[in-house]
Amino acid sequence: MTVQKINWRSEFGMLEPYIAERGGVVHVRYRGDVCAPDAFLATLKSVFEECETTRPRASVRIDPDFFTTHYLGDVLHAFADKLDCTLEAPKSVAPVIEEFVVASGNESEGDMDVTANIHMHTSDYSDAPALRNRRVAIVCNAMRKFLATGRFMIVLNDAPARDQAPFWRDLWEKGLKELVDDGLFLVKMIDEDKQQQGKHPDEPKPEQTAALPIEFDETRQRDAIEDLAKILIHEVKRIKNLEVPLETATQSVRAFVYSHKRSISRLHTEWSGVLMQLVRDAR
Repeated sequence: MTVQKINWRSEFGMLEPYIAERGGVVHVRYRGDVCAPDAFLATLKSVFEECETTRPRASVRIDPDFFTTHYLGDVLHAFADKLDCTLEAPKSVAPVIEEFVVASGNESEGDMDVTANIHMHTSDYSDAPALRNRRVAIVCNAMRKFLATGRFMIVLNDAPARDQAPFWRDLWEKGLKELVDDGLFLVKMIDEDKQQQGKHPDEPKPEQTAALPIEFDETRQRDAIEDLAKILIHEVKRIKNLEVPLETATQSVRAFVYSHKRSISRLHTEWSGVLMQLVRDAR
């Protein structure tokens, strides 16, 4: 689904070479949810994956708050899904039942409810470190092949250094860092309101650093009004097949931007509802 950019022109201007062709490491700093980091990432994903090019594009967002990328094994599967490669499975062994004792020594003249705890092991994890390394190698080789004809972006969302350690130690250091020259693009999000998050020793220095604004200054207000007006014109045309003059659309969204200039996150949250109402009222 295409996500329309609302403001962030300077930030996307800085990111444009990486979105287009260049590999590299970029930091994006912000100060809490007031900066609308999730909306920014949704926009970045849309812009990156839908960039006008004949080359295939894909991205993965690594976030400890997402169960799909909480552990390294989950992260590897997320990469495998996007890179269309198959990870080596753990060795399977015959199930071992550790405990199975039911109602021993009990007497009953009627029905009796019985609860049994059964522990079954079906995989051998004795080679877990070696298996992890082989899986990492599979992902890195698949990434190298993908980058030969395509573009890939990794977003590492803000998290404590201990939660990011498996990525930097096992994925980055063991292969991914060598693929930056091949076009791999890494974005690390940093919430400056969480100074305790820390920095992992294997992290590379960023080539560029962007900072998301807390509120709209005059220039950003003008940019946001122009962006929202263009979105309104597009949606009215798409849904009602009506042409709305730019001046009319601008007047329709100006008050909304002014009333939300000190709350960028609220602007993004409430815009979809406001847009629906403006489209409904368009004549």
